[in-house]
Amino acid sequence: MVESKAPADRTAESAAESTAGRAAESTADRTANSTAELLAERYGAPTPPHRRRRALWLTAGGLGAVGIAALVMIAVGFFEPDATGSQVGFDVVDDTQVQVIFDVTKPEEATATCTLEALTEGYGQAGIVDVTIGPQQQHTTRITTDIATTELATTGVIRECNLVD
Repeated sequence: MVESKAPADRTAESAAESTAGRAAESTADRTANSTAELLAERYGAPTPPHRRRRALWLTAGGLGAVGIAALVMIAVGFFEPDATGSQVGFDVVDDTQVQVIFDVTKPEEATATCTLEALTEGYGQAGIVDVTIGPQQQHTTRITTDIATTELATTGVIRECNLVD
């Protein structure tokens, strides 16, 4: 047989359950608040979301500006005129001389300096010379140069070519 409860009994039960629930909630709230307070004391208060978003945008903008500046510097250096040397050949004349034949490509009105080396069989330096190429009528010029050597060289090479400022 099922007992039926009077409406007053149900109300009293509901009130007791809600009071117990509120007590449990308030204990949970106090625990959460005390934990939040403890963390805030220890590590500082959390940053508000609008400040975090602002910091994110400022950081992204700063990194974007640095990236654009780097690309501009690379582009300026990439398109700047330069002098390049291309070896055509060499001839070991004797123990004291090597002849190097090379092409220099540079702007016609510019002056360039190329450094040439004579190397021994073990890749030691037997001689070195700087050659200055002044303004020319053509973009690419073929040049033949002799390098004096201190011992028998087996090759002559271009070390580098640069424009003179």
